[in-house]
Amino acid sequence: MDSLYTNFLRFPSLIHANAKPSHFENEMAWRFSKADIRLHTGYADFRYGAFVPRWKVQNFLTQLGKSGFDKEKLRQADHYFSIWTNQYPWLLSNPPYMAKGGTKATDGDIAYLSTLDHYTYDAVRHLSRSLTAHQSEAPQDYFDRREEVPPLVYRDVRSSCANDRCLFMTNLDPFVKPTDIDFDYRNITSILAWEKAYAKLSTIPNSIEWDEFSYHQAVDNDPNTCWHTIRTPKKHDYFGLMFVGSTRSDKVTLYTTNDLLKQKYHPEKQFSISVLQNDDTWIQCKLTMIDNNNSLKATKTGAALNNVQRVTFNLNCPNIKYFKALKVTFLRDQKEPFEICGLTLDNVSV
Repeated sequence: MDSLYTNFLRFPSLIHANAKPSHFENEMAWRFSKADIRLHTGYADFRYGAFVPRWKVQNFLTQLGKSGFDKEKLRQADHYFSIWTNQYPWLLSNPPYMAKGGTKATDGDIAYLSTLDHYTYDAVRHLSRSLTAHQSEAPQDYFDRREEVPPLVYRDVRSSCANDRCLFMTNLDPFVKPTDIDFDYRNITSILAWEKAYAKLSTIPNSIEWDEFSYHQAVDNDPNTCWHTIRTPKKHDYFGLMFVGSTRSDKVTLYTTNDLLKQKYHPEKQFSISVLQNDDTWIQCKLTMIDNNNSLKATKTGAALNNVQRVTFNLNCPNIKYFKALKVTFLRDQKEPFEICGLTLDNVSV
């Protein structure tokens, strides 16, 4: 939870929550937008850990008091909370762990409630009706109209490291943007109908199970599991780590199933590596390749056995002793999707 809290402190007016990887794809679909009524909201499941601004809870209690809900609906209030903030929650794709033994929980341990679809739809329909009915400059329905920062396009933190000492970040996002579909409760009458409309725009192949390709696979301290970009990275796309506190390192090692050591590839010319000195100053480091003749026998995600390559760079970052984040940027369009199976710095290994 330390890493989730680190991200919360950056933007404390938003809901920050863990999402079980096998549920994450659903929760990406359960984001709703309609620009003309200023609808921009989404669902978050709080069972796996979350941080919430206190004032949003206080405002929600006021919303419930004005809602006219009967006792049965009030018992389901947790389904309405994140939707009625009218903000997209910041979700991290993280596997939950059992309290005893620290093992990963399975779908058998934690499943969706049978009533979830019904009450999620009811929550967004109620919100949409209120936003439609109260479009004055000073509405009295206690629903926020202003979309909080950062917008989704800038939310690049995706998962917590298994050691809870860092966060995995990337701009690569294979999911449909909520602004690509208008939610109109008069035409979309259930969550199932919404999911069908969403599926028509999705570019994720039906053969892919998200929990096998999830962001957390890059930082679970297991080189046998890999995060798969699904789409082919382009120039300026990036991935990296944000740390809980600061760290220092003179080298970085990438673990990948992509063949970076093939003749004429020159990894040092394919990537740039930058470090974050303070909140907004990125310093580019000079790269020198070292110790790149090693490989690990591992299972490639969704495929047969393959070699995981270990590619190490020396870092020369001018006048930098400690940094808060590290970013690896593609300098050229790639020819195929990319897999990251782990990263290692001097004193951090994920």
